[in-house]
Amino acid sequence: MSPRTVTQQKWILASLALTDAYTDFILSRQAMQCTPATLDFYKYTAGVFLKWVEGQSVTSPEKVDMRIVRQYLAELTGQGKADKTIHAHARAIRTLLRFWHTEHYIPSPVIFAMPRMEKKRLPCLSAEQLNTVLSVCKKPRDKALVLFMADSGLRRAEMIGLNWDDCTSSEHLRQEPAFAKRHFPGPKPLYIHCQRLQILQTSCL
Repeated sequence: MSPRTVTQQKWILASLALTDAYTDFILSRQAMQCTPATLDFYKYTAGVFLKWVEGQSVTSPEKVDMRIVRQYLAELTGQGKADKTIHAHARAIRTLLRFWHTEHYIPSPVIFAMPRMEKKRLPCLSAEQLNTVLSVCKKPRDKALVLFMADSGLRRAEMIGLNWDDCTSSEHLRQEPAFAKRHFPGPKPLYIHCQRLQILQTSCL
């Protein structure tokens, strides 16, 4: 069974023009070697959107405009969908419409404001809670590990995966030696005072 047949069976659209444009989009993602999970994401979000579009008497890609997209996102909001879900649909629609413009399915770009996502702050220990944890550390090594995690903000799994090779000395911070963790878990350096790492190194070796 060809990929084109698979995508058409996933979503049965009455409009031949929308079906062709949708299928071409999915084939482009397959040609880009998107992961199966990514393909399923686009098939679902684009399919749901286009099925809804047909319900608005829109039968061709060039009739999909900014107002249609806003109306769809507003309806998702009215249904009580989570902001993360709405943002995911908006991302997929934006990708779909950019592809359609590039491939001349639509005459001009469809630009719309992306829905906002609430920034969620990860829970962290207060100073009092941290002192409570430190008070039950029986070994200097345990205390050094807790203080290092508190200083750096590393999660437990990130701390476990950290090697001494990930740390390099630096002399330019606050006029005293410090250590810069350069590659783990991300590309930006993470600077921690040398004294804390020296305690940790002494405790672990």
